[in-house]
Amino acid sequence: MRVLTEGPQLTVAIMAAENSGTGRLVRNWLIHSVTQDPADMLVYGPTEAMVRAYVKAEIEPAIDARPEMAVTRRVGRAARDLEFKDFGRMWAQFLPATYNNLINKSASRIAIGGLDACDRSTGDPYALADIRRQTFGTQSRLLVESYPGLGGGDGPEASTAGIISLYANSDRRMWYWPCPHCNRFWAPYPIRNHGLMLEWPRGALPDEIRDAARMICPCCGWRIEDIWRSRMNAEGVWVGAGQRIDARGHIIGKPASFATAGFWISGLMSSGVSSGIGTLAHALDRAGRRWVDGSGTGMYRDTIAKKFGWPCDVDMDRLVA
Repeated sequence: MRVLTEGPQLTVAIMAAENSGTGRLVRNWLIHSVTQDPADMLVYGPTEAMVRAYVKAEIEPAIDARPEMAVTRRVGRAARDLEFKDFGRMWAQFLPATYNNLINKSASRIAIGGLDACDRSTGDPYALADIRRQTFGTQSRLLVESYPGLGGGDGPEASTAGIISLYANSDRRMWYWPCPHCNRFWAPYPIRNHGLMLEWPRGALPDEIRDAARMICPCCGWRIEDIWRSRMNAEGVWVGAGQRIDARGHIIGKPASFATAGFWISGLMSSGVSSGIGTLAHALDRAGRRWVDGSGTGMYRDTIAKKFGWPCDVDMDRLVA
């Protein structure tokens, strides 16, 4: 939100697990625009059904809760049109990310949700949206978020398409949080020469997995229960390219200068995961067994990309604590 409302970057790319709160970010950006800094906004999603569901679940309740966001009635349209909202000083339109919708409309503020699930047969939705906002120059902002469904390999450099490619060409902010035992800061991603950092009883019953799952601190090996995640998140920090963080949590170095602010939200850090890391462990246990017997490669890829927010081709062998 700080980048979207203050800059200096004009583009925000968020590579995230599903249910990580990115939909609420778009909603909050709209609320801020209507109440504090009006500017027309276009919001795109993968399909019409998904867009309509999002408007009903996130946007309509926000409008109902705030009198200052009352929608103005337009001639020929219902006041509560799901697609188009006229707020008087600005409007917002919610559309599927089709080629025609992307090339025929312009606004200074554009958001694309679920980029990697959008239709790419007639062009890259991000590239098409980027062109439409450029006429507004430095007053424009573009927000793109998605799980890395088109990602390949173990890291951002391995792909040239989708959200992971945008993140690779950004300032690459990663989340570091402190271990509740040793207080050293580490990042919940399968990189930097360590694996998943998640432990559970393999092949056990779902309830047993959820109860027994623990995160493993790569610094001291401590087994961290899910109840600690909220405190760890409260004390966490973003560290970007060109920076590093020491054991005490001090960020050292200046962030690299990029036109795009990139954020990577791992499922391990997401507060939107019901039952916490136990649910993630159970999903990965099921996907792992299907991956081993060769019957569920697609299930494994979906689990890694959607539930964990990691490139979908991360080698399963590296995800075992």
